Amino acid sequence: MSLRKTISLLLIPCAMGTASNLFAHANTKPKDNLDTYSGRSYQENSSAYVDLVLSHGCDGEATVHAAVLLPNANDLSGNTSSGPDGNYAGNALMGAKAQLNANWKHIAYGKGSVPTYYLRGEQQEDVRAIHWQRGYVPDDVIELLTFRADTPKLEGCVSKLKVNIPTVQYCTHGKVKAWIKQPTAVFGEEVISAGFSPSIDVVRDTVNNPLPEECGAGIEVEAYPTNEEIDQYLSRQRKP
Repeated sequence: MSLRKTISLLLIPCAMGTASNLFAHANTKPKDNLDTYSGRSYQENSSAYVDLVLSHGCDGEATVHAAVLLPNANDLSGNTSSGPDGNYAGNALMGAKAQLNANWKHIAYGKGSVPTYYLRGEQQEDVRAIHWQRGYVPDDVIELLTFRADTPKLEGCVSKLKVNIPTVQYCTHGKVKAWIKQPTAVFGEEVISAGFSPSIDVVRDTVNNPLPEECGAGIEVEAYPTNEEIDQYLSRQRKP
């Protein structure tokens, strides 16, 4: 089963909800097609087509490089599984591939070690980051970046897995916008949106994979990379 949703660097209101801060944060864009899974949700154990929308640049500057980090090194043992018999711990997103895009001269992957999972055989390495490089997206133009990844099967009492996907835009004149929750050694407070990261939800198929009776309504778990991983895989200086 394939579903398409959109991760969008669209700006949403803060808690105060005033018109002036409607454009203060980035967020995932709810889907516009009809299926059982609403909003930003993807069915477990499926292929997800995710669209990253660059809706603006960095303080008026054009975007020339964009990068996303997948939190697939998190140990989700007992919460997710993969493989024909579910005998491997699944990772948050697996086997990511970017769609070709003529607006960028180069698409590069940052690969790294991850907990063992199953994707056409046993795997211990996966795509950690995707970099769209040597492009030019003016501040007043929207750009769509697409990638596909497999979602895991949810196990135990897990009803939903929130998958955070930290995103960084590099713009002209050295400006940077990092959509990450907290500052790191590379990305300081002045370039982040504190407490926020683009994200999607992987939702349990309770018809074919019902929760155990003792779980009640189930629990939600969250995957987010470490600050060290963010600096390692999203830094522009690093060759993916």
